Amino acid sequence: MLKGIFFIPYFFLLSTSFLIAQPKKWAANWYFGYNAGISFMDGTPKPLSGGIISTWEGCASISDNNGNLLFYTDGSTIRNKKHLVVPGAVDLGGHSSTTQSATIVPLPEEDNIYYVFSIDFSGGEKILQYSIVDMQLNEGLGGLVSKNNILLTNSSEGLTVIKHCNSIDYWILANELGTNSFKAFKLTKEGINRKFIESKIGARKGPAGHLKASPNGQKIAIALFSDSFELFDFNPNTGIVSNQMLIRHPEFHPTYGLEFSADNHYLYMAGTLVDGKQIYQFDITAGSASAVLQSKTSVGKIADSYFGALQLGPDNKIYVAINGHNHLAVINNPTLKGTECGFIKDGVSLGGKKSGIGLPNFISAPFNTQPRVFISRSVGKTCKDITLKADIAPRVGNWHYQWFLDGKPIHRATQTSITPAQSGSYQVIVNEVGSCNKDTIRSEELDVEFLNANPEFTIANCNNVLLKANANAPFQWIGNDIPREQESQDTLTVAGYGVQKYRLKMFYSDNTSCFVQKELSVVFPPTQSYKLEKKSLVSCDTLTLIAPISPNWDTYKWKLLDNSTVNANKVTVRQSGQYIVFVENTQTQCVTKDTLNVIIHPSPAMRTNESFCLASSTLELQAGANGENLLYDWAPNSSKNASLIVDKAGSYHVRVTTPQGCSSSRSINVVELQKVTLGSNITICEGDPIELSPTVTNAPNPVSYRWSSGENARTIKPEKSGTYTLTTKQSVCETVDSIKVIINPLPKIKTTETVCLDKEIEAGGLEEDLTYQWQHSGESTPVIAISALGVYKVKITNTFGCTATRNISVNAYCPPHVYAPDAFTPNGDGINDVFSLFVASGQPVCLDIYNRWGQLIKRNENENPGWDGQVDGTLSPEGTYPYVFRYKIRNDNSIHEYRGVVILQR
Repeated sequence: MLKGIFFIPYFFLLSTSFLIAQPKKWAANWYFGYNAGISFMDGTPKPLSGGIISTWEGCASISDNNGNLLFYTDGSTIRNKKHLVVPGAVDLGGHSSTTQSATIVPLPEEDNIYYVFSIDFSGGEKILQYSIVDMQLNEGLGGLVSKNNILLTNSSEGLTVIKHCNSIDYWILANELGTNSFKAFKLTKEGINRKFIESKIGARKGPAGHLKASPNGQKIAIALFSDSFELFDFNPNTGIVSNQMLIRHPEFHPTYGLEFSADNHYLYMAGTLVDGKQIYQFDITAGSASAVLQSKTSVGKIADSYFGALQLGPDNKIYVAINGHNHLAVINNPTLKGTECGFIKDGVSLGGKKSGIGLPNFISAPFNTQPRVFISRSVGKTCKDITLKADIAPRVGNWHYQWFLDGKPIHRATQTSITPAQSGSYQVIVNEVGSCNKDTIRSEELDVEFLNANPEFTIANCNNVLLKANANAPFQWIGNDIPREQESQDTLTVAGYGVQKYRLKMFYSDNTSCFVQKELSVVFPPTQSYKLEKKSLVSCDTLTLIAPISPNWDTYKWKLLDNSTVNANKVTVRQSGQYIVFVENTQTQCVTKDTLNVIIHPSPAMRTNESFCLASSTLELQAGANGENLLYDWAPNSSKNASLIVDKAGSYHVRVTTPQGCSSSRSINVVELQKVTLGSNITICEGDPIELSPTVTNAPNPVSYRWSSGENARTIKPEKSGTYTLTTKQSVCETVDSIKVIINPLPKIKTTETVCLDKEIEAGGLEEDLTYQWQHSGESTPVIAISALGVYKVKITNTFGCTATRNISVNAYCPPHVYAPDAFTPNGDGINDVFSLFVASGQPVCLDIYNRWGQLIKRNENENPGWDGQVDGTLSPEGTYPYVFRYKIRNDNSIHEYRGVVILQR
């Protein structure tokens, strides 16, 4: 039993197609056309490879209950799942140019025996015959048991198979060529019954065109390969064809492919050959032949080829063959009206293979399932305006309805909908009129309950009453002093006085917009009253509400504006509004209340206390309040304005009052700006002492210091050039001063050193533009001559005027050292024309030159002796000349000799 069942029927009413269950997967694999095939094993058709079939028209395939391929045929040859010819299964009479060349039917109540029906085209005569395949033979690949068993001579090319009413047996339906005779052969577990059921009805049948049955087996359609097709009723119980309906139109030429939608509602027809460019949809439930023809809608067109067979697939879509194409067209939603059915030309790829105009021929109802019935409920303008409607899926067919209330049939309730008159459990039972299925289809039960309540009250104690809803649906109490958490309680206690109205609002849990209200007048018993001293109070910002203590009451509770409560006789509030105090005597359980109206005016909103710096001669102070018509009072000044101009430091106060008399105040402190100076810029030399110290005046408050170099002390000692900025702050006053410091570098000189006594010493400056002053002599040259041991000091000054002193210690005589060249060239070019020697720390005495035989040829006793390569004015020849150089040492008079050889070259 379902309660509140709205969601179930609405789901099916909104559905646009019916997903009909597929009990067996016989149609999972299709082979057709020119080695083409598709598989439905995963629900979506995909190309199949390996198929060895080449036929323009009819063919058939069969798979087992799980969708595994068993075998397929073009009506002439049977091939197993390995695509090999079943032994002997050739020349079965089918033909590549027969509309429905073959179809395959399992023997009822057998899992391994299959009948293969085919239409022989040999010699121009068409013969309906059958062969039998046993899948237990050839190691499960199938073997032929019997073949070429004739059922009907002079058959047309149409062939269809319809489930018997018993859902076990099958009807094999064909029509005789050139007559109006239909012949139905019954296939049971005993085999094919050659004694057929004949129905002579309709037009004479031509050779080509499809014969198709609806999934429920109650309709058949046959294409006449002309400008028309026929619709008939079929009785799956008796095999009789009846009620011919001819559908003719000049656009229909030649009619060929036919297929019914899965819900038996629509028939689709396509022409073929050069004129077969369109697919039409017909509503076969429209009524008369003219009504069905009027429902004609073109749902698909092509220009580059023509259509062929139409076949319903396991997914309830209809697939369409297009001659010579490597895709099948598809009608995605065949149960939808008109072009909403969704025709797509290139619907399913054939993996590079091509289609003819034929598709596999299957049993007409392998996908059919039993209908189901559901009840939907709708509510009109009032809660009692309820309609129940039976909805059937699939929806096609003639149905008999019987409605039940609490398990009993409702008199004359045999329509699709009823209007309930009372509460109870409703159900509908349906039977299809004319159906061979005699099962009764029952809906779920749906509870319908009309909203009803009988609210009442009883006196509890003191001024309390007990409310009781007595409702049959969800409800809400509405009235004074009912807490929100108790609004849905069936019974609750309320306190009051006099006569008060309470309402009970009932509504459906699945449709809260539909509700019924009942009113209850409650008469409270008289009780002792409690009165506050005043009915209204006015205050600024906050107010403490006080309920006077009385000996008659021992519990006090204030109800605030947000419906919260405070259990005390005092409460501080900040909002205007109506406040209720409840008082109770816990012994008598009497409760009463009184109301107090509170008006709270806000004080002016003001800025907090502030401090300002008097940086100029005057400063304007703002009161800092927001509002209109405010009154201002300054102190110690007596100004009444919103601002005040001051010219000296001090503490100032302002009070601001609203028209309602609520006031706020604040203090403003004015601080006089301090004076700070760092003095003039400073230039010094590296190493000179320096300290920056500000002069601060007019600073009664403590002063903080912040230098740009990061220090926070009052004074700093800079170590490098730059601009130094000092920021000082006292209270809110801040000042800034800067000073530029230039520290020039000292001159670059050599370090102090100790040397031996030579002719001269250097001052040791390492850069240009230096000046020198030797302290012992006053000389100013960078190099001076010396003759005595001792310490020599020189003062060196650079261009910045910065000075450094260097000490040079001469503490010993230098050992003598002779410098003599190896060769000279007295050729008069002014370069190396004279052979001369130099002795460091010594005094030359004489130079003797010898020839190669050891003879003295030249003596020179000058202070700086040398030889110009001549002897007595005569040029000496090139060669090697020995020499002896004699000299004295500075610290004694002994003579020393230096011997060598010099080469004379010209």
